[in-house]
Amino acid sequence: MGGEREQWVDLAKAVGILAVVVAHAIPKDFLLWRIINQFHMPLFYFLSGYLHHSKENFRQFLLKKIQSLFVPYFLSVISEYALMVVTGYEPLSIKSILKIVIMEYNGSLFGATWFIGILFYALITYESI
Repeated sequence: MGGEREQWVDLAKAVGILAVVVAHAIPKDFLLWRIINQFHMPLFYFLSGYLHHSKENFRQFLLKKIQSLFVPYFLSVISEYALMVVTGYEPLSIKSILKIVIMEYNGSLFGATWFIGILFYALITYESI
């Protein structure tokens, strides 16, 4: 990109941000909500990949993303899962623990953490290309 900002990227981010605000402000049964939710997060991930540039080698990059994305995700979700098991809301299962490890667990925190796994996998993919 040569150090200059690409105006279309800024415009696309602005559209994405407005779409998120609108989607959170309207009822989920509106057609507009369904339309917005088809593109706003993929747009952000596309822009993340387009703007991605790492100066580290792949191993350094992977270790950094494990530390900054996977570890916080894992600790928060495994804590939630342990609490659910202890209180009897969910049975202890290897399948659930494996889902947590691969960032596919759909627990109560899923609404707040779903994007972390996707971002982790997307950045690793962008870096490996």
